[in-house]
Amino acid sequence: GFYCEELVREARHALSLFVDGRYLAAYDDEIQALSTFAYFGLSLGRGVQTPGEEYCELSRISVHDSLPAPALRRWISVTARALLPLLFSKASRSLLAFSRQCDDVQFWALHALVPRLHELREAVEALHLAVFCLGAKYHRMADRLAGLVQVRHSASPKPQSLYRPVGLLLLAQLLLALASCVLRLHKTRQAQR
Repeated sequence: GFYCEELVREARHALSLFVDGRYLAAYDDEIQALSTFAYFGLSLGRGVQTPGEEYCELSRISVHDSLPAPALRRWISVTARALLPLLFSKASRSLLAFSRQCDDVQFWALHALVPRLHELREAVEALHLAVFCLGAKYHRMADRLAGLVQVRHSASPKPQSLYRPVGLLLLAQLLLALASCVLRLHKTRQAQR
């Protein structure tokens, strides 16, 4: 959310006052992970709402018993939010290094996929959001892993019914992007033959 991104930005700025920018850029993913962990640890981890959740009158409960989220589940969500993007980034770098050592002919799919891993991650997150907008109960992947759902404490209409058109647009956008990607891969493969 907005406040977490602001904390990441401020952490980068504060560190840039003490550390050379080139050195700092090498650890950008770790800075993001630590800032995300701090933000959600100080809110969700402690059992209080984030500023955005407080504004929207949301809180998290356990999907299993509809009670307030227990500490273990909250900390699983906090840890997953911080570590999943970091682990993805590290795995992407490792795959990129591996793909540079591989033969283009044998590993054509790897060579085609690796530069687009970031796009793939964004597509998976967009798909998850689209499914949520269409009526699923998990807003974020970390909450799915922890078994937490958000509940609204206001009398306003149920948001899922308002979000269905957004979910359909997201799905349409993803299908078009997938078709474009498959077409590019097909053309790349044909050019290599």
